[in-house]
Parts: sequence; structure tokens; C-alpha cells
Amino acid sequence: MQVPTSTIAIIVTLAALLSSIFTVTLGKILDLIQKHQEHKYSLQKAFFEKKLKTEEAIVSLTQKAISFLGSTSTILTNIPNIFTTPGPGSFLMSQLQILSSQIPKFMQDVNEYVWVAPL
Repeated sequence: MQVPTSTIAIIVTLAALLSSIFTVTLGKILDLIQKHQEHKYSLQKAFFEKKLKTEEAIVSLTQKAISFLGSTSTILTNIPNIFTTPGPGSFLMSQLQILSSQIPKFMQDVNEYVWVAPL
């Protein structure tokens, strides 16, 4: 029994059409999966960058606090020597000026940290 050529042509055409539809559908599915992964990675990157920015702000504020406390420590450790050294008022005034000049900057940094750092 011989199959007519028109039937074979229809079968071949249908197979080619189904193959094309399958290829396009598979390509779209793979594109959707890739876009989903890219979106997931971009969210993870944004979260990591926010955490990094917060941690940098914390380190910066800590360094500034250490500097501020270092100046305060210098004044406090030299208080017993103030009365034994000549010109104690000038030393104390210079140290207090240094400390008072650092206070506004330190307070500004603290306020900036409060607005930047919360997670």
C-alpha cells in the first residue's frame, strides 16, 4: 500500500510546523527563566549594596567617634598635669577649642548616620 505524496507532504509540513512552534516556545520559556534569574540577582545586588553602604556609614561614624573620644581623652589625661605645667590655661583652652570644633561635625555625622543607616 502506497501513501499518496500529498499526505506525506502534509505530514512533513505539520512536523516542520510543530518543530518550529516547539523551538519558539522553548526559547520563550528559557528567556523567561533567564529574566527571572536576572531579576533575582539584581535584587540581591541592590540588597548587598544597601548593606555595604550602611556598614560603611557605621565604620565611618565609629572612626569619627574614636577621633572625638581621643581628643576628649587627651584633655582628661592631662588634667592632673595642668596645675604643674606653666601656662595651664593656654593648654586647656587649646584642647577645648579643638574639642568644641569637632562637636558640630560629629553631631552632623551622627544625624547623617541616623538617616542613612537603618535597614
